[in-house]
Amino acid sequence: VAGNAGCGVEIGLTSVVHRSGHYVEYAYDNTTGHMTCMRRSDGTVLQLVWDQQVDRVASIWLSHENQPEYEPERLISYEYDAQARLRRVINSAAGELAYHNIE
Repeated sequence: VAGNAGCGVEIGLTSVVHRSGHYVEYAYDNTTGHMTCMRRSDGTVLQLVWDQQVDRVASIWLSHENQPEYEPERLISYEYDAQARLRRVINSAAGELAYHNIE
């Protein structure tokens, strides 16, 4: 009801804590509201990079806070056409999936 009336409030999830004490924290871009980072209690970090032209996730990167000597690793990348339709997915093993829109 609040959303239909234009007075709804959207709040992003900031963390999830398991009863064992392990957790996942989430970070968001203050301007767009997009999730930009997921950080686990073991130091694993996933960075989400956004394609601002189409407002979609462009790539996801893996790093580990406890191993700063290693460069972040790209897990997956996405490419979109001008209408924000998914055109190509590139995984970390350099594999590629192409998407063809049938109209």
